[in-house]
Amino acid sequence: PIIPVAASAQTLLATMTKSWDHFNAPNFFTRMGLWYGEPFYVPESLTADTVESYRAELNDKLERLTQTADRFYNKS
Repeated sequence: PIIPVAASAQTLLATMTKSWDHFNAPNFFTRMGLWYGEPFYVPESLTADTVESYRAELNDKLERLTQTADRFYNKS
């Protein structure tokens, strides 16, 4: 299974805008939280037609989890 995980911090030191994921670097000694979702199972026998639907579903789960994490620190 894939375990979706998101993290958020109370204050940020920097956002890495040149990275593919725009990683946020938390400030030193700030409060942080880590959220995880339900395990996401992907069947071993995927066809080319179903890969995209599983990718989109996992992406949706990760985005919702990230929004939950950010709302905890009033970031969205």
